[in-house]
Parts: sequence; C-alpha cells; structure tokens
Amino acid sequence: MAEISKLSDEDVGKVVSCAKKDLKDILAGEKLGYREKLGNIALLVPGYSFAYLIALDPSLAKPIRRIGVMIGSAIVADLLESSDLEGLVNEIAKVIQLAKLGLTTVTKISNQHFILRVAECADCGGTPDLGRPLCAFDEGLIDGAISKKLSKDVLVREEECVEEGRKYCNFTIKVGE
Repeated sequence: MAEISKLSDEDVGKVVSCAKKDLKDILAGEKLGYREKLGNIALLVPGYSFAYLIALDPSLAKPIRRIGVMIGSAIVADLLESSDLEGLVNEIAKVIQLAKLGLTTVTKISNQHFILRVAECADCGGTPDLGRPLCAFDEGLIDGAISKKLSKDVLVREEECVEEGRKYCNFTIKVGE
C-alpha cells in the first residue's frame, strides 16, 4: 500500500477529484453510482471510525488530524462559498448534517470565535468513555477547510467530546492571532 507522502501528484489529483465528486453528489441528494443497492451512507459499524483508532492508540490523533486538514483544504474548502468565518462555520455545519455525520448547532461568541456543536456524532458515538476528545479527524477537516478559505490560521479544538460524558462534541473555532 502506498503511503500518502509517496503518492504522485497525479494520483493525489485523481483521489481529490473523485472525493469532490462524491461529496458534491451526496450534498445534492444524488445517488452514488457505485452504491446502487446500499445507498449513499454506510451504516456506522462500531470499531471502524477514526475515533476508535484514536481510542485504541492516542498517538494516532496527530496523523489523523493531519489527514483531516488535508481533506478539508483539498476537498471541503472548494465546496464552501462564504468568505467570512461565520458563514464558513454555518456551511460546514450544514455539510456535517447533510452527510448525516451529526446534528449541528452553531453558537456565535464573537465575530472571530464560534462553537460548533455536533450531537449524535458519527465518528465517536458508541466508543467507550475515555475522558478525552477523540474527534481529531473532524477537528482537522474543519481547520483545513476554513484556513484555506480565509487564507489565515484558524484554531479548531474539540473542547468537549461525547466520550467525556456528554451527548455532543463541541468544537471551538477561532481565527488565529
């Protein structure tokens, strides 16, 4: 299996192109051609999410977050239209909800600080309570998409996680200083 760092630019371009098409089709309510019988969204199978990997090996959080940043900047950012933080946070909340990754609400703290709450999180839901955040991929995805769109550093941190005894994940999103 090829490592991401060893993929050619052409191969990376192919992967990004396919992923963009799939996400656009899902958000438009279109059926994915290669999932004719099962539909667009696979049922979450416990043990097969990034959060489960991080639960088993916390050292995986940083590389998984890095993958999230790559996908957020290479794929999700191109689907977002807003040019301000508030609009981008709301668009990402909509993408999460339309993709059935969770139920979202956005709280505005200031023009440069928002909290994105995800209830019924598809990534960490069902994992055991380990007393620490597990949604590093989601953190990276949000960070990558917003940072690319704003051309600024953005701080995204999962401050609260379902697995810390809560029924939701809270992501704090701030423009870097």
